[in-house]
Amino acid sequence: MDTFISEHIKQLDASLDTTFTKHVQEYSSVQQISDNLLKSTQALDLSSLPSLEHIRDNLVTLTQLRENERTDTDLEWLFIAKCTLAVYGYVFSDVLNLTLPVSESIDYWNGIEGSTWQETYYALQTIPFRLYSLAKDAARHISNSVDMQSLFTSSDYLLTQLFPIHSRKSLDARKFFGSLQRRPFLLQMIHEEIRFKRKALEKFRSEQAANLGMLLTASPQFNNSAEGKTFGQSVGSQVNQSVQMLSFLLNPDTTINQASMLTSLADTSKEAAIDNVVDALTRIIHQWPNARKRYVAAVQESYGKPSRLTRYWIPAVLSYFLGQIALRYALNRKEDIVRCVGELGNTAHDFLINWIWEPVKKVWETIRLKDQQLRLLSKQGLQSDLESLERMVIGFAKDNLHWTEGDLAKLAEDIREGDISVVLREYEKEIKSPLKNAVLGDLLQTILIQVQKTKVDVDLAMSALDKLLRSNELNFAFLGSCDI
Repeated sequence: MDTFISEHIKQLDASLDTTFTKHVQEYSSVQQISDNLLKSTQALDLSSLPSLEHIRDNLVTLTQLRENERTDTDLEWLFIAKCTLAVYGYVFSDVLNLTLPVSESIDYWNGIEGSTWQETYYALQTIPFRLYSLAKDAARHISNSVDMQSLFTSSDYLLTQLFPIHSRKSLDARKFFGSLQRRPFLLQMIHEEIRFKRKALEKFRSEQAANLGMLLTASPQFNNSAEGKTFGQSVGSQVNQSVQMLSFLLNPDTTINQASMLTSLADTSKEAAIDNVVDALTRIIHQWPNARKRYVAAVQESYGKPSRLTRYWIPAVLSYFLGQIALRYALNRKEDIVRCVGELGNTAHDFLINWIWEPVKKVWETIRLKDQQLRLLSKQGLQSDLESLERMVIGFAKDNLHWTEGDLAKLAEDIREGDISVVLREYEKEIKSPLKNAVLGDLLQTILIQVQKTKVDVDLAMSALDKLLRSNELNFAFLGSCDI
């Protein structure tokens, strides 16, 4: 929103400069008549809002120039118009920003209104300050020699001091006493107080919204001069309207409402005296910062959310006593606490090492192929057994069957594929006369070759199992990590 206000002021300032430029084309003696004032006007930059102190110094400069040298009236109104735009932008931004705490307070009351627990807690928070208000007022009456017995037996007096909001409003008796059937009396009073504060803040926020609307609607317009008026008369009329509007915002307790104010601004047609406008603008600059902040502070104090001391004294007191209890317990159980802390440290250490570091390390080693424990058979051992079987079969065929080199080469290929049918056929012949062939024949040699073949088959099976294990080695590593 501050960016919007800044852009709005820039547009108004550009419109003012454009109007004045058209005027200078018709009245070319301005620079010769008021050179110093022209320089001061050009130095007043509204691209970013100047401070109110800077605007006040510029108005003082204008007054001095008017007293010490001859100045041009139109140029004076241009200078005053720029100062008015700066004050207008400052007030616009200030009114907008001052409403933010009010909205926060409304949200606070909306958050606790209607909740029995929240309202009860609010009552507990404010008990010390209610009792302090009652004691302070009682002390004042004692110093004035007032009959305290009659005073404290007055229910209206006690309600006024304990519930100050009670003195500012008239309760709807039917609604109030009807609600007593559902709530205790004191809790209902707290509920009414919260509701009244919320409504008061909402009303104030609506007034601020109306003020913002008036500031936007009744902003000065310098794009066209009124028919039959000079530049000074037209701009002076707009400046006078703006100053009246700012004066109205400076006194929000006035009985004139915003609609009447807008109507009166629209009907303003007389050019105001420069001295009167400068005085009014100076008064606004002097009074605005403190007056508006005091007004908003008074609203916040009466209807805003409680102070930090009120909201947090209960947790602070509880924390103090619970802290003392915890400290005494810690001192009495010092050794147990030290031992418990040590055990917790060891447990955390073991957990990190055994359940995080070691499993991750093993998985990493598996990924990097550094863990070779899943191998069941070496590749060199399998190759040696295959070569031994091949030599045994070829030697048997060469010595006993007298095969040629070509037949032996083909037999070698068959052996590599696992075919030793030539040995099996000889074994079938030899087994017909086992005793004779065991002594004189080749029975024992064929049996030993088959034993070597069996060993090779077992090695091949183990190799296949080894490949299966290696293909699932990472899964086994994760499972092993989970079972540590």
